[in-house]
Amino acid sequence: MEVINVLCGKCSGLGYTKQKIIPNDDGMTVKIEKDICDECNGAGHIEYAIFSVEEAKAILKYCGLTTES
Repeated sequence: MEVINVLCGKCSGLGYTKQKIIPNDDGMTVKIEKDICDECNGAGHIEYAIFSVEEAKAILKYCGLTTES
């Protein structure tokens, strides 16, 4: 099994979907508030497991399944 990281399609790898710029009372500084991406939980990527054909067949056999119709 191999684990690969794929760029999150919802946030395009940013880790957040929206950001709001909120001015502070002093008028000189701002606060940036970001909505964390719920697809990748802010990581910017999603992990996927990739199995070889032999590993996939072994998993199917263990679960009592087959690839034949």
